[in-house]
Amino acid sequence: MQETAPESRDDRTNRGTIPEEHGNTLTRVYEYGCGREAIRGMDIAIDQMFRRNELWNRIVEIDNEVRTKMEATLFAGAKEEELGSIREKLKELRSRLAMLRADRKSSKAERDRVRAQVKAAALEVRTVLDEVKRARKANAEENRTLMRELDADRRRRIRQVQVQAGLYWCGRTEVLRNYEVARRRAMREGRRLQPRPWNGTGTVCVYFQQGLNVSGVFGDNGRLQIDPIPEDAWKSASRSVRRRLARTRVRIRVAANADLSPVWLELPMTMHRPLPDGGVVRWASIMREQVGLSWRHRLLLTVREPAPSGIERPFEAVGVDVGWRVTPEGLRVAYWCGADGNHGALVLPPSDLAAFRQIDSLQSTITAAYDQARSFLQSYTNSHTVPEPLAALAATAVSSLSPRALVRMFEEWKANRYLGDENAFTTISVWHKQHVHLWTWQANLRDQLIRKRRELYRCFAAELARRFRCVLLHDVQLRRKSAKPPVMREAIPAQRQHRFIAAISVLFRILQHTFEKHSGTVLRIKPEHATMSCHSCGTLDEWNPAATLTHTCSKCGLTWDQDYNAAKNVLRQGLAVWSRK
Repeated sequence: MQETAPESRDDRTNRGTIPEEHGNTLTRVYEYGCGREAIRGMDIAIDQMFRRNELWNRIVEIDNEVRTKMEATLFAGAKEEELGSIREKLKELRSRLAMLRADRKSSKAERDRVRAQVKAAALEVRTVLDEVKRARKANAEENRTLMRELDADRRRRIRQVQVQAGLYWCGRTEVLRNYEVARRRAMREGRRLQPRPWNGTGTVCVYFQQGLNVSGVFGDNGRLQIDPIPEDAWKSASRSVRRRLARTRVRIRVAANADLSPVWLELPMTMHRPLPDGGVVRWASIMREQVGLSWRHRLLLTVREPAPSGIERPFEAVGVDVGWRVTPEGLRVAYWCGADGNHGALVLPPSDLAAFRQIDSLQSTITAAYDQARSFLQSYTNSHTVPEPLAALAATAVSSLSPRALVRMFEEWKANRYLGDENAFTTISVWHKQHVHLWTWQANLRDQLIRKRRELYRCFAAELARRFRCVLLHDVQLRRKSAKPPVMREAIPAQRQHRFIAAISVLFRILQHTFEKHSGTVLRIKPEHATMSCHSCGTLDEWNPAATLTHTCSKCGLTWDQDYNAAKNVLRQGLAVWSRK
């Protein structure tokens, strides 16, 4: 976290968003790594994961069928079609305006003209949308009985597929809970739920309706058991002793036998930190994910614990502006300004940027090699007779954009060789060896970089939480920032890459979690013109922030970094919100 000297402070007011109170308890997720050796019951656990995936896909299928019938019932006719065409027009205008803003040679008059067209189209959208809402509401009132019948049919069919899923009840409960959350969000955003392909990854979990005391985790509970470990595993001065003593085993229930006795999934684990005294476990889950050719397992414990008592900090608040911008120091992800006058930036170093770009370079190599292998396979199948089922797999591989199809075809070919296939098989075998090497390299590199980035964000959040009682976050709309118009996607691929590298949503979650852990407060602030209005005098100049990082105020003559300026505005306006709260 870079830090520079203080500057002046302003005390203007503004509106903001206040998060919900958490009371005297907070909920945290404790994560522990699990080993790969001496695992028992994984076959049954994988079967439960597969059944969970199938249940989700069946529920999504039912939900989309019912949604289609409901949408047909509520359809507002010509007005809804008109609304769609106006939205397309607005989308094109916004795309045009974004291109003009990115073009340093564009004139202010042209930008103002397109901006006026955007405002007019947006107003027209709101007008027609109100008419559509009234029409849909009238249709809903007129067809209220039919809508209730459709919803009742949805619930009945979902209950039926739940019973038929063959899942342990905790798994059914979590799938249904995730579905209800995803359904409400999808309806709010006007989109459909999507099925999930089965790739061998998944989760098994257990749920404690009344909670399980932390001490009970180390006992003979029928759903979750962790072998006890000595306190020296966390308190010993020797790191080697801590690492050795922290090794234990965890058992989680994944099914039940005919006599209702538990069927366990048992794994080795490293309990590198203790669970909190007085905590209550609500959920426990084992996650299975693939990194390269290896499988990784993690234990997640959702614990409700007493909120820590107030921690004295020397300063009250810090304003944080988030985004992504390449600077000579690296990729700037956030800029902070504290009430103590200090400020600084969170920067990902150039070495990390180069490593992230290497991931894309590896992907380009993988794609080029796959296209070459696919072209060879197409020529071979056109000139040679290939027996079934290899012929069908080869046809799928030739038409597929994913190398997985060719990998499956190679594995089948390797198990079923035929006379005269030596040259072709050798060519595909060479491709397969290179593909596995590159894919494993890419997967492990990505995993390492994501973990390194998360640790950097954790250290940044911990330092702010140590010094300040409240963090004021610039409440940027991440979905809008990431949803670039099609022309912008083609014009600025580097910005898309930087957005992925920055992972702003991850930083938001870590800041939220860290300040709650330290009895701090998190406020999301929506300041107007945070980047462009001068924090010193409030003057709003017309200038292009995409063209230059710094700006000189036309009124007070102060020159400032636009990210620093935004953080100062967030701090100033957030302090007013916090004082009212």
